[in-house]
Amino acid sequence: MKFFLVIAVVIAAVWLWRSGRKSKSPVKPPDRSPQSSASTQEMIGCQLCGTHLPVSEAHPGKLGMYCSAEHRHTAEP
Repeated sequence: MKFFLVIAVVIAAVWLWRSGRKSKSPVKPPDRSPQSSASTQEMIGCQLCGTHLPVSEAHPGKLGMYCSAEHRHTAEP
């Protein structure tokens, strides 16, 4: 019985020591530099299936933008 009490105290001490050590580490803020915002692109949804994709990868059609040429041909006869 004494053995289990000693193990419980050791586990509690290790847990407290590790949780205190993690909270003191500096937290790195998210990168909000101009380079990261320059790589963002406008997203659009496919008119047929609704899949979101960058405008640069979309296939334009008469009724809107599509995710693939097959969807464009299916939606626009």
